[in-house]
Amino acid sequence: MDELFSGPPAEPPAQPRSGEPDGDEPPTAHKKGPSRRTVVVCAVLSVLAGAGTGVAAAVARPQRAVRDRATVPAPLRTALAREYRLLALTDRLAAEESTLARQLHNDHRAHARAVEAAIREVSAAPVTSPTSVSHAAPTVTRAQVRAAERSAAAAAATDAARLRGKQAALLASIAACEAGHAELLR
Repeated sequence: MDELFSGPPAEPPAQPRSGEPDGDEPPTAHKKGPSRRTVVVCAVLSVLAGAGTGVAAAVARPQRAVRDRATVPAPLRTALAREYRLLALTDRLAAEESTLARQLHNDHRAHARAVEAAIREVSAAPVTSPTSVSHAAPTVTRAQVRAAERSAAAAAATDAARLRGKQAALLASIAACEAGHAELLR
């Protein structure tokens, strides 16, 4: 037994210094951070989780109380009246302008419907449209319709500045469309 203990004392195994590879790793290998794929996947999952949370919050939000006509913002009421006036005006555009008149009429009808929908979001009162214009009304010229479109574009832009959120965006887009109509009528 003494033979087992005779001899020089055994040295403990050498610990690798920091930055040096240990015995199992090749000398050129170094530890890396997460792969690009891992980072991208985590980023996408984070965005999806955030979007899901936003959707869940919107769905869980209690519905607005039904509001009366007095709560409809004045700019929406005036925008609707303006669209109905433009509808009547484009219906009176001269017969030789029928293709353009039809395009303008369809655009103004779409604008009126969008404004009506915006009003319904804030009011339980029914949205009424004006009575139809008589077909015996005199025709109007391109220049008259162009002037009305320019005026409507300016008014819608002014009204958009008085609103916020979706309502402002709606009137701003209508203003841009009216300005486009004015250019079509040159």
